[in-house]
Amino acid sequence: MLWLCLHLPMLPLSALGASQPDAVVVDQRGSQRWLITPTADFKAGTALARALSLTPDLKVLVRRPAAEWTALESLAYWIYRFGQPVTAEIQDLAEPGRSPRALLWVEIGHSLALFGGLKALRDLLCGELLTLGHAAQVGIAPTRAGAALLACAVPCDSMPVREAQDGAASAPTSLRSDTATRPRAGHFEPIHDTVELKRTLARLPLSLLHWPGERLHALDGVGLRTLGDLFALPRDAFAKRFGVQAQLALDRLLGLASEPCDTLVPPETFRRRFELSAEIEEVERLQFPLKRLCTELQAYLRARDRGLRGVTLTVSHAGARQTRLHAQFVDPHRDAQRIFDALRERLERDGLPLPARELLLIAEDFDEASVPQSDLFDARAGQAQAWAAAIERIRGRLGDDKLWVPMAVADHRPEHAMRRAPLPEAIDEAASLVTQPRPSLLMTEPWAMPPPVLPPDAAFERIESGWWDGGDVHRDYTVLDINGGRAWVYREIGSGQWYLHGWFS
Repeated sequence: MLWLCLHLPMLPLSALGASQPDAVVVDQRGSQRWLITPTADFKAGTALARALSLTPDLKVLVRRPAAEWTALESLAYWIYRFGQPVTAEIQDLAEPGRSPRALLWVEIGHSLALFGGLKALRDLLCGELLTLGHAAQVGIAPTRAGAALLACAVPCDSMPVREAQDGAASAPTSLRSDTATRPRAGHFEPIHDTVELKRTLARLPLSLLHWPGERLHALDGVGLRTLGDLFALPRDAFAKRFGVQAQLALDRLLGLASEPCDTLVPPETFRRRFELSAEIEEVERLQFPLKRLCTELQAYLRARDRGLRGVTLTVSHAGARQTRLHAQFVDPHRDAQRIFDALRERLERDGLPLPARELLLIAEDFDEASVPQSDLFDARAGQAQAWAAAIERIRGRLGDDKLWVPMAVADHRPEHAMRRAPLPEAIDEAASLVTQPRPSLLMTEPWAMPPPVLPPDAAFERIESGWWDGGDVHRDYTVLDINGGRAWVYREIGSGQWYLHGWFS
């Protein structure tokens, strides 16, 4: 197996929807508070008091674990299209100065040929991840634990400027930012076998292990600095001194023990909630979270290989009040921009009756995706998509009832043989009983006319219908030349009265 692991160090911040460059997320144990997301000036683990003393304008946000897991689960559904199984975990130690590790794994060994090789798959995955608004470190190895450790290995040039000197009082020496003595982990290429994995991991510092600080203190106290030092210890002695679970973790790291996990599969319906950090009154300020939700929906549709026919956006306000917006699409698709444009037009048209507190995007109406194959010399597929998107923007801007198309009805009577149909209902083929030519211009009400002079070869079409709904008609239709135009006229059977009913173009 070949596992790709994403380590998302900024997930606590992105899960809150914060876009400010000076925003940080803090965690708390008792009276101690520390940063769990790094900034340009501070690393994760820095005491909040120290950070505020040096940067008073720092925007501080409180961690929300539930939002982190929701965001990680959404990413798991997105990454599902790159391979399976998929699993995720947030490793969190209840120790001051320690940051949680949000990890997402996908097995890619069986998907390499589908995506054109490892490099192409990794580049595509990382590019889509940036589009989703997440930054991650990537590790690829034959074991889940090994891939996670490589992903958590921070390159030297990515460390912040200011280091936490007093932010992790309980951390061992190898966990502190003593840049002169601590071994640094660099960037790693994908590792395909366990022999190479062991050789690479042996050079890494023990600080990369997400173990309790007390255990790392003990290992540091006896002079152990790297994972290679641990691998060289006698197995029985190490297990007796530090526990069977610690030895089992090392065995899983090297592929010597199985790695059971709970796999994640995208649900049958999409339901994504985005809680805003503050009440928002302007529709323009909702565009960023709305676009992010639409991008996540696009990733879900690609993972499930589905097309979207309709989507509902619910905007929550104070007092349990809600505003619901629904968008129905011309054809099933999975384009985030079309979803965003349709919902944005409706938001701008209707506005917000009250400040928004939360967004909820729900998608339950699916069909087979209408994804045209690209052709270098045929632009019709792209034109069809552009036309469908234009129709949806018009509907969103003017209202669903302002845009309609004529649709045939199974009725012989001309005035009842067509009705106004909204899109996308009109896409379905309509039943029609008409076999004779019909005029392009049909009068709203037939005009009474004097009896015309009929040519000797005049042909009539008799229409008798409508007895079941009280609109019974008995007519004989024919085509005549009147003032240089071709007119569609009829004579009522019984009264003999003539009427002009339409004109042919």
